[in-house]
Amino acid sequence: MNLLRKIITKTKRVKFFISLRMLYRSFGQNKKAIDAENFWKNKTNDKHEYGKLLLEDVKSTFGKNNVKSVIEFGANSGQNLEWFQDSYPGIKLTGIDINKVVKNPETKWSNYKGIIGNQNILKSLENNSFDIAFTMSVLDHIGKRDEVILAINELSRISNKLYLLEPYIEGVDGDVSNLTRAEVKEGLPNPRKIFAKHSYLWNYYDIFDSLNLSVKSKKMPLHIHSLGPFYYLFEVNKF
Repeated sequence: MNLLRKIITKTKRVKFFISLRMLYRSFGQNKKAIDAENFWKNKTNDKHEYGKLLLEDVKSTFGKNNVKSVIEFGANSGQNLEWFQDSYPGIKLTGIDINKVVKNPETKWSNYKGIIGNQNILKSLENNSFDIAFTMSVLDHIGKRDEVILAINELSRISNKLYLLEPYIEGVDGDVSNLTRAEVKEGLPNPRKIFAKHSYLWNYYDIFDSLNLSVKSKKMPLHIHSLGPFYYLFEVNKF
């Protein structure tokens, strides 16, 4: 009888410590996600060629005159949208970002609206209200999978065509911050290279299936650092 009591007591202790560990892990994940959001609230990006890569793909699909409205989720100061501004005069442009610099282009572009907010602000926008929606290296900095799913679902709802230029490594889903490539998956190039802080990889194909979205994808490496070699351009459509 005493032995049985000891076993039960030990089992309860083990369950308690497992629950405590899970709670601690959940708290840590939430804190990291909040830290990532706070980091991007205060970071301003420069214009680079990545927006041009997307623009070229859009032109090959839509032509030069068939795009009237574009929204970027994670627009920062509008550096990617500037490529569309230069190529489609009079186009309706909208940028969403948690960083207040998203409002800056309003002072120079009369056809632009900046909205400060995260993925939840997308719920306020109407169905199919944009020809194109896109993200560019944004979902890889959101630390919660359910928030990534929400963003993709809402972006597909409000647009006729969704483009995601995001990193993807088959079989990897979750936080890879500060890990070496070798720690994340065997066989990746330059295995000693370290993924940057606030870096997340998501199984986009699984997410697309769960949301009943079809996708065409192609590899589009952006640079050699961190997640750079692993970017794909996902062209997402509703069934």
